[in-house]
Amino acid sequence: MAWEAEFITARIASRARRVRYEAGFPNPEEVEVYRDAFPAECVERCLILGMTPELRALMAGRCAKLVSVDSSAAAIAEYGPWVASPRETIVEADWSRFLQQTGQRFDVIAGDGIFGNLSGCYRSGSAVAGYPRPPRAGRCVRHAHGSATRGI
Repeated sequence: MAWEAEFITARIASRARRVRYEAGFPNPEEVEVYRDAFPAECVERCLILGMTPELRALMAGRCAKLVSVDSSAAAIAEYGPWVASPRETIVEADWSRFLQQTGQRFDVIAGDGIFGNLSGCYRSGSAVAGYPRPPRAGRCVRHAHGSATRGI
């Protein structure tokens, strides 16, 4: 699926109020799943796959350093300003190659509804295969959808 400007703006109910249509974003119950799934205490480095403002806002309050990665310039242009945090760095890059190319390490890796956008990386594990070594004990790589939270 191409995340072009027309597709992205079609999901927005009110640009002025920064509100998306219900089906286009995590609802309050889903945000609570994320809130429960990730450490409440501040962690050093977090990686967000995608530009989901609700998830980025939540993690900006829990991470000392937040890196949000999306391959869509249109998504970055539209949703980047929705979360104003000096802790966040936004990078335009392909998720499946970002870790391999940069060699960066993160305490938390998260994304909303990301598996359908990984083009088979989930099944092969290649989305995090470039991670130099598994996250340290107590760290997590998670995907939450609805009320189901799955650790990877």
